[in-house]
Amino acid sequence: MTTAPNRDTPVTTPPLILRLAATTGELAAVYALRREVFAQEQGMPDGGAVDQSDTHSLHLMALRGTCLVATGRLTLDWGPLSQAQIAWVATLASARHQGIGTALVRNLLALAAEANAPAVLLSAQVHAQSFYAALGFTPYGEPFSVHGIVHQHMAWTPEL
Repeated sequence: MTTAPNRDTPVTTPPLILRLAATTGELAAVYALRREVFAQEQGMPDGGAVDQSDTHSLHLMALRGTCLVATGRLTLDWGPLSQAQIAWVATLASARHQGIGTALVRNLLALAAEANAPAVLLSAQVHAQSFYAALGFTPYGEPFSVHGIVHQHMAWTPEL
């Protein structure tokens, strides 16, 4: 017979741990989370697929205990002006609206600033544009579509 949980005992959530993926197993988990969010949830045909930038990028993981709940990629020295690029920011549906994405992106921006990136660029899905704007990103250019999902280029410049 099982005992009902004591209602006076608080349920504790493991602390959020942010760290870079360091092993092939961790990278596999990052890619699996990207596929879950972008391919399965959003229906993007190649959503979250490994691409040529993955091998020379930093992959930040957000973990609750041992569970990967969010990830984002930072590519340094990206493009002709050696800027940085954030891509593939993904959070499990069950972990959204808890500040995890904000912590993840702030840490990616700190890594870019430490690397003296002159700016950080990203392509935000328009539903997430206000999220990135709250973190200091500004839109530029015209919106564009990727697999039927409208995106907006955005840029962040570190404070001098």
